[in-house]
Amino acid sequence: TENRLMFVLRRLVDLQLLTIVRFLHSKIVSWQGRVLDVGAGQAPWRDLMPGADYVGVDVESACEFGMGRNPYVTYYDGRALPFADGNFDHVLCVEVLEHVPDPVSFLLDLKRVLRSGGSLVLTVPWSARLHHLPHDYTRFTRYWLSDMLRSIGFTNVTIEERGNDIAAIANKLLVL
Repeated sequence: TENRLMFVLRRLVDLQLLTIVRFLHSKIVSWQGRVLDVGAGQAPWRDLMPGADYVGVDVESACEFGMGRNPYVTYYDGRALPFADGNFDHVLCVEVLEHVPDPVSFLLDLKRVLRSGGSLVLTVPWSARLHHLPHDYTRFTRYWLSDMLRSIGFTNVTIEERGNDIAAIANKLLVL
């Protein structure tokens, strides 16, 4: 979001990004307290949470995904998150889970750093093209996500779909 005009233009052509922005805006704009953005990249969601104490985290190898270094982001080895248990009021994880070799351990670690009663907003692609190869491992159904999050101990799990079939088809045509 450092170049606002480019971000607006990208949302016009990248329908997947447009659905993410619309979805996130309604969920995180009112967040207060300490927020961990996992897989933060260039921290594009930071500006959507003006009242939050924002902390981004990403893997040391983020440059392999086209990300530059960012002062709002802590870099780590991709194993255990480098934060104490219950350290965050909210955890945000946008389009990251498909890049994680062991998603169950990763979700357990998200749960570990989240305070009791905190909230997790997690987005995953459904119909996205393969990206950031060779580190694009899987796609998740709403049923797997719901079952896994509940079995880990998350409560009040709500699964919402972003976009629709027409948006998915249009996005595929744009990519083509």
